Amino acid sequence: MVAAENSNVNYIALLSGPVIKGDSLLILQSYALGKAGGLSVSQLDINKSNNRKLYNILLQDEPTQTLAASLEKELVRQNSGNALTSDMKIKLSPMMSPWFRSFLRIDPGYYLKQVKVPIFASFGGKDVQVPANENIYALQRLHLQTTDVTIKEYPNLNHLFQQAETGKIEEYFENSESFNEQLMDDLTKWLRQKTK
Repeated sequence: MVAAENSNVNYIALLSGPVIKGDSLLILQSYALGKAGGLSVSQLDINKSNNRKLYNILLQDEPTQTLAASLEKELVRQNSGNALTSDMKIKLSPMMSPWFRSFLRIDPGYYLKQVKVPIFASFGGKDVQVPANENIYALQRLHLQTTDVTIKEYPNLNHLFQQAETGKIEEYFENSESFNEQLMDDLTKWLRQKTK
């Protein structure tokens, strides 16, 4: 966002930077996390459909009380008509926050299309938070104002650019690697070229 609006920026490096809109990104995250957690394809598809319905409600320009009522009604439907427990209602609160509702609307592609400086974009192939395939695909299809774009995928790295088995978030804390050396070398070489 800054590079699109600030002429003092000479280049940008996207490290697991999302390219797709927030609501779609969260649906992909949920799907990737569920898949890594062993959910069946049918359960993944049900969750995807349910999440889309929730996000569509949150994307509406309605007063907070109206949105909360619509959200609760949809969650009751998704819960087979059973009333929400107090624990479930507590989990609604973050979804109603201005930050979360703004995140759903943010479209990084809108800003990336305005960037005129070189871009280094790196993605971990086992990233469940910013899935590589979909974000690389989106970046490749943007009509950018720069042709100086380097896209790198590191197949066995997670969102934090650590070697990973599954990419699940739990692995972040069990991993002794803080940041992959290959990516650091690639980024360093790229930065040296751009700062000559």
